[in-house]
Amino acid sequence: MRTSQKGIDLIKKFEGCRLDAYKCPSGKWTIGYGHTSGVAAGQKISPAQAEAYLRADLEKFEKLVAKYDNTYHWTQNEFDAMVSFAYNTGSIDKLTVNGKRTKAEVSEKILLYVKDKNGNVLRGLVNRRKAEQELFLKTYPSGKPQTESGTKNKCNAQKVMIGSARKDENGRYTGGAAGDQTGKEVSLQEFYNHSKGWYVLRAKSAEVAAKLANAMQTACDNQNIGYDQGQRLDIITQIRKYGTLGKIAVKTECDCSSLVRACCIEAGFDPGNFTTGNEAAVLAGTGYFKTKAPVTSEAQLREGDILVTKTKGHTVIVVGTEVKRQTLKRGSRGADVTYLRQRLKEKGYNVGEIDGDFGRKTEKAVRDYQVQHGLKVDGIVGVKTWTSLEK
Repeated sequence: MRTSQKGIDLIKKFEGCRLDAYKCPSGKWTIGYGHTSGVAAGQKISPAQAEAYLRADLEKFEKLVAKYDNTYHWTQNEFDAMVSFAYNTGSIDKLTVNGKRTKAEVSEKILLYVKDKNGNVLRGLVNRRKAEQELFLKTYPSGKPQTESGTKNKCNAQKVMIGSARKDENGRYTGGAAGDQTGKEVSLQEFYNHSKGWYVLRAKSAEVAAKLANAMQTACDNQNIGYDQGQRLDIITQIRKYGTLGKIAVKTECDCSSLVRACCIEAGFDPGNFTTGNEAAVLAGTGYFKTKAPVTSEAQLREGDILVTKTKGHTVIVVGTEVKRQTLKRGSRGADVTYLRQRLKEKGYNVGEIDGDFGRKTEKAVRDYQVQHGLKVDGIVGVKTWTSLEK
């Protein structure tokens, strides 16, 4: 995963850009957007060099955040917030207690890191921590990630947020005023099972998936983008003009499929015009996506997944997930078991007919998988087995 433009803009805002070397509050020679490596007194750089330093520094801090992805399964907003924090403090090891804190605890503790080396509270750090916390929590409609409490066998619900263009301010498909008049014409909502059923198209590249999710998020944040099927291609004209959905500065319109196309353009490729009736085929033809698959459980969804109804209807993009896996063992039942058996079958293990019952054949497949992947062989699907299965 890479830092989105939203994360980069946050870092630039609080770091500022200075083209002459200066000493930061910690006493280090600094230049550009907070760059410190190899900086000397009297050094001067160009704006282009400052940007280059920033990009190079980002790669280092992205790795420091990404090493905890198997623990936290970062959404794009969370990743961006953590990269900003690491860019400022040096790492997220202490904040996360080396991955032992929950997301809820991380989001609370981030506000404590506001002092200089002498213990003085700095107003700039107070403002930065608040902005990072706000970005970290942005995916969640409640404003707070769910805690990871309860016994290990208790099923904790997964929060999956999807973004899409829906209806205009009058609840209709055409005829409304341009732009988002209600904040809901183009907006986020929790995942739901559509009456027509969903297909999922997953990008082959994690970078493309992250760009798709970020593009949809920024579209939902931009109140200039509204819904109208009659003017659905306006969004394509505007993204070509402004470069990103987040920067569109005029009132414009779209429908669900043209918005997904605009997100693809922002992610680096244009699949051409399509509707929900032929979307799956058109996107598959780009070569950017894996084979479409039916959605049987929200547990299978990932950031950047494109969902389209099995027949003409609607399309959305997954912008974030907060996954709380149920620990499964023989006797378990439900949608998570169905998903588990699908994953095992995809990896070549014999689980028999796919259903929601964890029986003897599934247990044997789990044990065989654990043996072949160096996991504890107990037939129980806990955190480590889930993490391995979902790679």
